[in-house]
Amino acid sequence: MLPEVIVDPILNQVICANDTTTSINFTTGGSNNPNIVYNWLNDAPSIGLPSSGSGNIGSFTGINNNTVDTIATITVVPVDTSNNCLGDTLFFTITVRPTPSLLAPADQTICVGTATNAIIFNPTPAATTSCNWSTNLQGIGFPGANGVGNIPPFITNSIAPGTNIDTAIVTAVPVSNINSCPGDTVTFNIIVIPSLSVSVPLNDTLCGGDNYPGAIFSGSVTGTSFTWSNDNTSIGLNATGNGDIGAFT
Repeated sequence: MLPEVIVDPILNQVICANDTTTSINFTTGGSNNPNIVYNWLNDAPSIGLPSSGSGNIGSFTGINNNTVDTIATITVVPVDTSNNCLGDTLFFTITVRPTPSLLAPADQTICVGTATNAIIFNPTPAATTSCNWSTNLQGIGFPGANGVGNIPPFITNSIAPGTNIDTAIVTAVPVSNINSCPGDTVTFNIIVIPSLSVSVPLNDTLCGGDNYPGAIFSGSVTGTSFTWSNDNTSIGLNATGNGDIGAFT
């Protein structure tokens, strides 16, 4: 009677979707026998592994587009090609856990000293996912440099009062409460506009029929736009306008 071919045990694997499996090398009695071929079947090719193959299984990126674990059972049958004898069947599993997803909340642009809107995270699946967040600019008023869950409204501060617009980048990662698998990272911004001011042009006195050269406005923050109003249109200037005031008679 020919000796029976017995495949060495293979450890089960559990990974998160988009992670990489460990390569699987089949041996018999702790060694590689060139006469033995390992034929295998996979009952869940949706994980990213073909439904069948022969020989070792290289590493691959796990796939799971569902909200529950996908468990693939791998069936291995060794064949001794020197005598065509089949060995004992071996079973092991590869489990690919789903990862949550998250849409980035909208950016917010806020005047200093006013309250932000609450930052609400809406991950999928919502019931079993937490959102971890962090920011690079806690000083604008965040309750901390990092946290878990939604961020309540807060009054904004200016990091360096004056002419700088402060932009806080918030990074958020959804994490499954069931299997600890993280989803893709998203980012959004909280932009704080400092108090604005305008340099007031000098008063001017003209005679009727003279030319007024116009007025150029400048502000404390680059990119500031201006609106103006005039309470006496009889001088030849419109009642309202935007931007600088052009020359007029």
